[in-house]
Amino acid sequence: MTAQATPQAHAPSSTDPFAERATQPALKHVGTGLRLATETLARELARPGNAMPQWDRLQWQLAAAATAAHGIGPLLSRLSVWPDRDWSAFLAEQREHVAHRYRRIAALLERIDALAQAAGVAIVPLKGAALHAQGLYLPGDRPMADIDLLVRAEDAAQVGALLEELGYVAEFAQWKHQTFRPAQAHSVASLGEHRDTPINIELHLRIQERLPLATVDISERIFPRESRPGLNPYPSNGALMSHLLLHAAGGICSRSLRLMHLHDISLLATRMSGKDWRVLCDAADGAAWWALPPLQLVLRYYRTAIPKAVLAQLRAQCP
Repeated sequence: MTAQATPQAHAPSSTDPFAERATQPALKHVGTGLRLATETLARELARPGNAMPQWDRLQWQLAAAATAAHGIGPLLSRLSVWPDRDWSAFLAEQREHVAHRYRRIAALLERIDALAQAAGVAIVPLKGAALHAQGLYLPGDRPMADIDLLVRAEDAAQVGALLEELGYVAEFAQWKHQTFRPAQAHSVASLGEHRDTPINIELHLRIQERLPLATVDISERIFPRESRPGLNPYPSNGALMSHLLLHAAGGICSRSLRLMHLHDISLLATRMSGKDWRVLCDAADGAAWWALPPLQLVLRYYRTAIPKAVLAQLRAQCP
């Protein structure tokens, strides 16, 4: 799917890979089509091998839009075997862009690691970078919109100077993080992923989410107690799972949760020990009631991903 393809009826075009579909009555509501596409793709991502849907051109365009919005094109390219040339080409193109971009991100993380070691500061790469470091994803599987880094408050100025050394400039700060962008960055217009999209860096001093009744802060369980200069992993898979679930809970509130986030959680669950689940459920910084709604969404598609005992404990904690 090219950037010119939009979810509206138009004359067949050489730039539209779905232009030759047999026409069907136009969808009355784009929202209905997006919902259909999202649920169909979610089931195929969680349990590949479903029959390919018989959609018209507009519905395939909406499926491409949903795929891009949820960041799942590269994974579908590897996992799904729907025998459609145009759809397969779109997914393969997305995977190629993500793989190229991942190589750029990995090289940038190596430079940050070297500079942080020289400066004597500890940094924790968050979420997608941590999942890749564990080998849960292959290069090209998972899009990363930016690099998230956690640092101690007393090291923030030094790390900011380090990023400036890499050609980054501070752009804006909000309650969750400060954003740094490449000084020479230029935006790229495309549907989905593009290899040349600038790699922004978000610098976090705390790990927190504003949920409906309170702000939940789990920073103490995320930063390693015994850190070293350079890049550090999460102290445990339980800490990483806590962060993924709290981020997903915030995404539910802002209606920005993506299928990619649910897939992250289902994959990490396969690596979780009993001790890791206890880090999530029995942490000293408060009950993890906020973890239940995201896990219930995970179970909508990944039906056996979460141990029943964990769900029962979290259900008892959730108001």
